[in-house]
Amino acid sequence: MILLLVSRSLAASWTVDPSGSGDFTSIQDAIDASSDGDTISVADGTYTEALDFDGKDVAIASVNGSATTFLASSAPVAVTFENGESSAASFTGFTIQTSALGMSIDGADPTITDVVFDTLGSTSAAGGGATVDDGSPTFTSCTWSGTLGNYGGGLYITSSDVTVTDSTFDDTGATYGGSIYVDEGELTIDSTTFTLTASTYGGGAIYATDDTTLTLTDVDFTDTHSQYGHGAAIVATNGSVIDWVGGSADDTDSLYSTSGYSGAVYLYDESELDASDVSFSNIDGYYGGAIYALSDYTITLDACSFEDNTSVYGAAVSATTSGTLTIRDSTFQNNTASYYGGGLYVYEDFDVTITGSTFDENTATYGYGGAMELALEGSVTLDGNTFTDNTAYYGGGAVYATQLNDSVVVTDSTFSDNESTWSGGAAIYAYYYTDVASSGNTYEDNTSAYYGGAIELYYAAEGTFEADTFEGNT
Repeated sequence: MILLLVSRSLAASWTVDPSGSGDFTSIQDAIDASSDGDTISVADGTYTEALDFDGKDVAIASVNGSATTFLASSAPVAVTFENGESSAASFTGFTIQTSALGMSIDGADPTITDVVFDTLGSTSAAGGGATVDDGSPTFTSCTWSGTLGNYGGGLYITSSDVTVTDSTFDDTGATYGGSIYVDEGELTIDSTTFTLTASTYGGGAIYATDDTTLTLTDVDFTDTHSQYGHGAAIVATNGSVIDWVGGSADDTDSLYSTSGYSGAVYLYDESELDASDVSFSNIDGYYGGAIYALSDYTITLDACSFEDNTSVYGAAVSATTSGTLTIRDSTFQNNTASYYGGGLYVYEDFDVTITGSTFDENTATYGYGGAMELALEGSVTLDGNTFTDNTAYYGGGAVYATQLNDSVVVTDSTFSDNESTWSGGAAIYAYYYTDVASSGNTYEDNTSAYYGGAIELYYAAEGTFEADTFEGNT
């Protein structure tokens, strides 16, 4: 107790005021005079200096917040934490302007609150707002606006554990990762929005690579874009993981989708997406309007919604070349693919399980599988789903499956009012060594132009049917 009282008695409070009425007119002079545990209160004004905490765990806070307190430094870095500062080192209530880089954090864990990173950085350097290496900082109620970088327009993170809460990224841009680029780290983002962010080659908002773990809670991406790359909102590659609960991606487009680029989320090379209660809407891509996965992917979708997305292959989800796709209690409505899989397109060596989900008014305009196309060496289980008013120009108004060398197992599902405009199998079309095992399903009022008002089995495809109901199919 005596030691605690002595420690507290040594802590000092300093004031900084440009008018000269405080202890100092310079914030850095106050830092130089301070010791661990001290507080520095900064009056309104514009301070034309760079700050270095110099290893001191001091708390610097403006009196009236970032709207009236400005750090306008011409130095290469405006604020530096590079000497092992802990979370007790805090910086609160400033707008940082004019510097090439707003903040450098290296081997430190500072607490950053109510800081605006305003029009900082350039496309020739990483992380226009802040760079973090081997640190664990927290950013709360911060704003990145108009910041630029080659890797990460707002934040460039390497080998670090970073938390961002209640913050905003607006009009940020980079070559990779329009707002954030994170390499071999952990990034937790909560209650944060990304708006009008853009990248040239991938990750319109976030680019995560090299076994990064990205944890998102109530995070929204609106009008984010990638110009010549995949992932208009997020790229996760090289074994990275996205765990996303609550939030949305809306109007997050690949601007050159006609050249083969994907929509909102791109997974590559053993990367994973686990999304729950997330909505994807009004997204345009070439492969996967909302989600595109390639090469040893794992996707789990719980209570997610996909609406009004467009693509050439799989307007909601396109997944190719080895992986697992699990969908539970989700909704796919009014998604449109030019050719294959109005809702889903899954290709080559896969395991697909879909339960309790609804596919309504999805369209394959000139191709197969109004709700989904499943092709080449895969296992498919569909249980307790509803397929209504889906349309394909050719086969499979709802489901088209081909060359699986396995069975499509369908149980306790309803197929109604689906249409194959120019071919057969309005509910299910199975082709070429693809079997159908149907049990306890209802097929009603489905319409085909030619064969199989409900189901067509063609060329080495077989079916078994148990306790199914067929009514009004033409």
